[in-house]
Amino acid sequence: MTPKAIVNAMENRLGLTGSPGQLRDAIEKELLASGMGAASAAEQVDVLRKKVTAEIKRRWDERVDLGEIAILNLRGDDGEIVFGSSYVFGDDSDPIKQSKLNRISADEIFGHIRNLTFAQFERFGRSVLRELGSTTAQVTPHAGDQGIDFYGDITVGSLLNADPAILRLMHETKVIVVGQAKHYPTTVIGPAIVRELVGALSLSRTYTYSRDDLDLLNGVELRPFSPVLALLFSTGTFTKGARHLAKRAGLIVFSGWQLAVFLADKGIGIVHNGGVAKFEPTAFDAWLE
Repeated sequence: MTPKAIVNAMENRLGLTGSPGQLRDAIEKELLASGMGAASAAEQVDVLRKKVTAEIKRRWDERVDLGEIAILNLRGDDGEIVFGSSYVFGDDSDPIKQSKLNRISADEIFGHIRNLTFAQFERFGRSVLRELGSTTAQVTPHAGDQGIDFYGDITVGSLLNADPAILRLMHETKVIVVGQAKHYPTTVIGPAIVRELVGALSLSRTYTYSRDDLDLLNGVELRPFSPVLALLFSTGTFTKGARHLAKRAGLIVFSGWQLAVFLADKGIGIVHNGGVAKFEPTAFDAWLE
């Protein structure tokens, strides 16, 4: 087995809540399960251990960078203990424990997001802005005309949780946030959708809408030099080309899974009772509205 195949098998076996165990033993178990003889498996463990360790760490870094969940984690001075990343240890602080428990519900949140209607997913974008601290978040009634589905403004101070008495300037500096919500649960988003949002943002900056009577971003003061944060949400996934183009254009893209992890970390729709975290659709829907 290759290191990647071994880690794939370990992820399936342990899952997010897998109990900690010796990495050597976990590797040997997967080798035996693949049909390798006991003597050969014991010999291969030492050969494969460093590469398996590197693969687990690579996946951890990659998924954390994307705002996703790494299934496995390592513990110990030499990473000799492997466990599911949501396994709760006795020495975990309360915030870490709650975060781990919340992330177990990410799959359920993801499924719920994918089952939203198109209109609900546009409101979803507005609710995310509210979660980020926007008091002006709205859904545009002209989304079909211009390619912007939700918008609002956020002060830099609210993002940083800054004390208004000390950092008044940050609370007076506003960032305009505009977003597009693509409810494509079974479709991969390509570069064309990214270009669509870039074009829509350009129209909004110059007020060159399709009709003179439109005021698409009513309620926020967008000027030619206003700082703007552009978001592209999808219930599906993005191609590498779309992500590359978005990065070059300065857009932030979130797949359905990334959004689910974000909301799990925020505890949206999750109810804690007796040390157990449970996703409640009704609580999520109340947040959405």
